[in-house]
Amino acid sequence: MDISDLVKVSKDIYWLANRGSNPDGISGETLVFFQRFKKSYENKSSEQIRKLISDSYSGNLLEATNKEELIQIFKDRFENLPQQCGLNLTIKILRVIESTNSLCRAVVEFDVKVTFCFFPIKLLNAGDVYLELRPEPPFEMFKILKMNEIKE
Repeated sequence: MDISDLVKVSKDIYWLANRGSNPDGISGETLVFFQRFKKSYENKSSEQIRKLISDSYSGNLLEATNKEELIQIFKDRFENLPQQCGLNLTIKILRVIESTNSLCRAVVEFDVKVTFCFFPIKLLNAGDVYLELRPEPPFEMFKILKMNEIKE
């Protein structure tokens, strides 16, 4: 991994930690997962995101109920974005419900901005999202099992 990629990937997580918004319990495999997801999203790589989502995925985020629907939504959004536009994904971890080596359950917020000519434009805020991660074979890396929009 190039050092500039590492700086870009960890920038928002570092900023949240300095603000005190990064709750205790987010480290190790969980932190690595969030870094990989952020990098894949900002690189507009639906194939890399595919590797981070379980085949058993279920949820309602972006009205997608299974993995293939969710990947297709990401792919369509990435393809419809002009190539000269960059993406900036901020993942705010609002609450850690459970964080172990075998499960992470948390409430997060995804905030997406598009950068065009160095100007950030807010694109999406999915609101509060319930997220569940579990390690899966063959390498026991965390993958998204569930993502549900929390509607009050």
